[in-house]
Amino acid sequence: MKKYIFILLACLVSAGAMLTSCQDVQEPNNNVPTLGGVTVKQNVKQVLNVTLQYPSLNDNGIERAYYLLSTSSDMSDSKELNASMSSGYYTSSTDLLPATTYYVQLCLRKPHGFVQSPVTEFKTNEITNEITVSEITSYSAYVSYYWGRSDCEVTFEYSTNADMSNAQQMAGSRYGNNYNATLKLNDNTKYYVRAKVTLPYGTTPYYSPVKEFTTQANAYVDLTGSEFYSNYAGFWIVSDNYTYASNWSGTSWSGNISGEADVYVYKPYNKSYTNYKAIPIYYTDKYFEYGHAKISPTNNKVSCPMTTLLPYQVNLNISCKSTNGATSSKYITQVEIANAEKAEAICTNATFDLTNGTMTLIKNNAATWSKSTKIALNYEKNSLVYFNSLIPVKFGENEVKVNITLNNSTNMKTEVIPVTLPSTSWEYGKKYNYDITVNYTRTDVSISVSDVYVQPWSNGGNTDIDIYD
Repeated sequence: MKKYIFILLACLVSAGAMLTSCQDVQEPNNNVPTLGGVTVKQNVKQVLNVTLQYPSLNDNGIERAYYLLSTSSDMSDSKELNASMSSGYYTSSTDLLPATTYYVQLCLRKPHGFVQSPVTEFKTNEITNEITVSEITSYSAYVSYYWGRSDCEVTFEYSTNADMSNAQQMAGSRYGNNYNATLKLNDNTKYYVRAKVTLPYGTTPYYSPVKEFTTQANAYVDLTGSEFYSNYAGFWIVSDNYTYASNWSGTSWSGNISGEADVYVYKPYNKSYTNYKAIPIYYTDKYFEYGHAKISPTNNKVSCPMTTLLPYQVNLNISCKSTNGATSSKYITQVEIANAEKAEAICTNATFDLTNGTMTLIKNNAATWSKSTKIALNYEKNSLVYFNSLIPVKFGENEVKVNITLNNSTNMKTEVIPVTLPSTSWEYGKKYNYDITVNYTRTDVSISVSDVYVQPWSNGGNTDIDIYD
């Protein structure tokens, strides 16, 4: 009988010695010390997971190995974590809260009782990553939080109160290890936001530090004086360190601004342009409107009076006259206003600077304004061919010509006959009238042009812009 008692005591002493000593295992990732017999390894990148290890006793009589984990030193609120054998260690992994003190011990169940290690105390690391807030506008903000696990639920709580009372919530969508959301907010308002992480094992949620930010002031721009409400408008909001370009439909726009800014508006909106100091204008455009206003968070509702440019009109009144009752099989098929040799008065496009209301002409000797027509030389009545242009022209003698293209319906031969226009300037708000006379015989055609006579055009719009050649 004494022999059996001695053997049992020897086994208990041996097991106790192994439980109260800690073999060297892989160094914990963040150098958390091993206290007692249990090694605690924390995940450095995301401090919510720990691995508990204890060297195997190589005892076939052990029926179950598990760990007791508690936040109380007396282990009063402990929960059991099953341990499995892995590489010679009783191993268990679990999720924990950061910056929290825990207590753990290993329990081994044998046929006739339990063996327990001493209690090991450890504290989980702080989480240093913070919530980020970006893309702040007058009505929204983009929030993001890094969380190195995919099995947690991250919700963003936001409130206008620093104590997070009356907080609203929006679930975050996961992209990789980042959880993101776009919060719908009020303009010019201070907000507080934090990430709430619900852990899969049902413990107390983890809250990130609170982040404070203020939404931008909402701006409202009214297109006072605009005559073409149905068209899109393009606009820029420009400050020293901020440029925003977009478009809107209708007579007003609301959006966000950053500090004091200039608002530049133009219509019609054809497409987005990268340079508000060089908006393309084509001579065939039906109109152009532009406006400017100052805006700021404290002066965020402004009217933007619009200045309108409407084309001027060049009218060519064409009459055909026969000499000695001659008839002709020729037709006028095209009428063209063009630059004379080496001249660059006629332009088909220009650029407009919204900041100072000036136009810069784009010179090109080959530029022409052209219209197709069909006027029989035998036709006795006057025919009108007109051109509307949004680009002013100033030219001297022998710099601008009218090319008239004739086509012979009998032999299908084509000829172009030019005639130069007397020097003048074509400006907004006016009509410029020329009488073009085509004199023809059976064999010959000659063309003459009258001096210009000018008529006012009441809908001509602004005439006070500067033109740069």
